[in-house]
Amino acid sequence: LFSIVSSSDGTCDQFLETFHQTADVLEVKLRSQDSKERRELSLQHAQQRRDALDKEKNPAAVYQLLMLLMYFHATGDVLHAPGKSLMLVVDNLQKVSPPEIVEDAMSCGLVVREYLTAVVKKDEARVSTLEAQLNSLLPPLVEMSLSHFDSSPPAKINRIPSLVASESPAPVSSSPSSSSSSSK
Repeated sequence: LFSIVSSSDGTCDQFLETFHQTADVLEVKLRSQDSKERRELSLQHAQQRRDALDKEKNPAAVYQLLMLLMYFHATGDVLHAPGKSLMLVVDNLQKVSPPEIVEDAMSCGLVVREYLTAVVKKDEARVSTLEAQLNSLLPPLVEMSLSHFDSSPPAKINRIPSLVASESPAPVSSSPSSSSSSSK
């Protein structure tokens, strides 16, 4: 077992290979989710994000939740992406979302980036100004996006990908995850 675990170099593919080998050694039986379970889980996850979006007050967190919801609705894929990767998500949305929503999302994302920089630098005056700007930009974007979601069903849900963000910008990629349940 130690040789299996120590051979992993940290990539997702290596993890999955190691995970399955480890399960075999431990005699744990794994089964894949069926499409109904996968769809239910994806829709439940999206609903939880939508509920969180309704409650969230931090403009940067609102933006992050909204971009992840937009990605889910446009592609049918659940995406986990840190804030620093959201502009890559918006770039991918350009291919599948209405241009007016994407343009607003892009400009709002630039303001969010400035806002977070001001927060880190503890520039209270700039934070206040940018927060007011975001409070005027975000509600129409949220409303426009959610009304677009409500008028059309989400894309076909066929997998649950994840985004592994690196420090340097890279294209957003989603890879199928073997979401498995275990039983003894």
